[in-house]
Amino acid sequence: MKLSTNKSFDHLKVWFCALFLLTIFASSLNSSIALGETQIFLTGPYQAGPILANEDGRFAFENVPLMKNAINKFIVRAVDDNGYFAEKEVVITQVSLDSIVVSKVTTERLSVEEVEQLVADGVIDLDDPANYNVSSFNIVLTIRNEPVRISVPIPIPKNQPNGFERIRFKFGDDASGRPKPPPVQVVTFEEFIPSAPGRPAVSIPGVIVIEGNIKSLKEFFNVRLLLLNTSGIFTLKNVSANIEFPDGGLTSILPADGIVSFGDILPGTPDQPGQVEKEFVIRGDKIGTRDVKVSYGGSVTGPGIENPIPFNGSAMAEVEVKGPPTFDVRVTHPDYVEVGVPYDLTVEITNTGDLPAMYASLALDLGADGQLAHCELNQSGEPECEYITGGETRALGHILPGSTVSETFTVVPLTTGQISSCVGASDQNISLQVLVGDIGCMVGHFQPDQGTPAGIPTVNVLPGPNAFGISTESAVSAFFSEKMDEGSITTGEGGSFNVYDAAGNLVPGQIRISTLFQGTEYEKTVAIWQVNDGITNRLAPNTEYSVVITQSCLDLEGNCLFNQWTSVFTTTGSGSDDITPPTLTLSVEPPVNPNQVLPGQIIKINAYAADQGSGIARVELRLKDLDEEGGLYTLIDQKTAFSGDKPPFIFSIDS
Repeated sequence: MKLSTNKSFDHLKVWFCALFLLTIFASSLNSSIALGETQIFLTGPYQAGPILANEDGRFAFENVPLMKNAINKFIVRAVDDNGYFAEKEVVITQVSLDSIVVSKVTTERLSVEEVEQLVADGVIDLDDPANYNVSSFNIVLTIRNEPVRISVPIPIPKNQPNGFERIRFKFGDDASGRPKPPPVQVVTFEEFIPSAPGRPAVSIPGVIVIEGNIKSLKEFFNVRLLLLNTSGIFTLKNVSANIEFPDGGLTSILPADGIVSFGDILPGTPDQPGQVEKEFVIRGDKIGTRDVKVSYGGSVTGPGIENPIPFNGSAMAEVEVKGPPTFDVRVTHPDYVEVGVPYDLTVEITNTGDLPAMYASLALDLGADGQLAHCELNQSGEPECEYITGGETRALGHILPGSTVSETFTVVPLTTGQISSCVGASDQNISLQVLVGDIGCMVGHFQPDQGTPAGIPTVNVLPGPNAFGISTESAVSAFFSEKMDEGSITTGEGGSFNVYDAAGNLVPGQIRISTLFQGTEYEKTVAIWQVNDGITNRLAPNTEYSVVITQSCLDLEGNCLFNQWTSVFTTTGSGSDDITPPTLTLSVEPPVNPNQVLPGQIIKINAYAADQGSGIARVELRLKDLDEEGGLYTLIDQKTAFSGDKPPFIFSIDS
């Protein structure tokens, strides 16, 4: 407990000190007592004397100890030479605030059941975005040999069709086995970007952009303040307390203003002091160990106290805010898509942390050449799809540590082709894997937040900073944090979004704009830059590129980017030009704890390999006994892509 040291409080401490100087004029006892040889005695809780008065009739008992927090009654007796005496009672009320008011603060992270009760009681509002952590991931896929869709309608004569249409026949109903022609329908064809004379048509790869946001409730804590009245005779009146957060990063939820009233705390007994406990509920907003300060005050009243004596004090505690749980996120995507043919996109989320992800949800949206949809088969067996605007949110409930949830979404592609490249990035607490063919995905993490002011746009770019092994077909995608003024995002000389080669030359390109989570709290602009040189429309292999996005990019309110974005990435090649080694990450699958492996446990090793050039051909698992000096690695198992194995490669080891 820490008691205040303001001036009024210091004055009280001096006046009610534990060692009391008692000074009384002898003449005040009895005017008939002779002062010359008068002896003065002190009786009561402390006895002293005899002493003699001085020439002025003044005497003093020095260093008289007082009983703490009690009414001290003394008798002062003066006796003359003849045995005559006079007595006077002196009553002193001693108050030691530091021992009357005792405080104790405890903190505790709330359990799932306690949080559920607070939700039921309306204390925690599940509709308040401030109550959630949001963990995000972005994925950009490119689709080989497909044109960019032109959004402006182009009338084409019926006798001059362009493009082609793939028609899937199904067997008829006449038992002949012959296919039944589909009903006549209107088909919209696409135009290729024209190439130089004498050259075949050049296409720019299609692009699918994906964003996922995992929401989970923030951590909530109990802060309990116990105040004890140990005096036995005094009452603590009108006691109140308020909670403060010196380091920030915390918010008071109950009460919202952070002030609680204790009322009066009555005196107790020597065995059971008077006591009252009050509770605060606070929310952890920022990761780290955070100080909690609870200040309290009131007044002391009781016997011998004419006017209430104010008191105040404070107590400190701390809480550890761990932030959102760590997640393994696996996104499964087909390696080939066909325009108009729905496919399943599966997102699997595993809580690898030690805290539950409470009231979790997954919001997912796609842009550019992919569209979320709800599809059903009609009577003819053909899918009928209703496109979804603004993404789709799935409630996941509580994801307990070690548990996994999975959600499957329906996607309708707007172009056809093989998935030729994949790049991804996520928040620091997400380990992202994208299962797409044998190329895997080049993934990284977003840069940490730099304390951006509210309402100021930021940007994350894929490929991420210092990424290597990037496909020559990869797009450069800028995920802005909010809806942007599309006219401010331009490429070319003087543009706000440009890519430069290693020599500093501007790479010719074009920008596509896509909006994710339209009409929701996550609404944002994605700008997709792609090479458009009219020749290969591809990046050069084994080349370093620089990405620059200037602060000329504006949001709808005219705010510019918080910082200019500058990053570099390096491409890979294919075939004999592929000089970039694959990337490989290893992890141990739950529920085995790699730091506490028990004998006989089967350990599953997740080997996630990615190569955007020639793809993954083989992954080998080798072991070495570290206790054996000079030991060699021994081949245990291997997975090969040609046999149908695709990343991630799972190896099992018997411990």
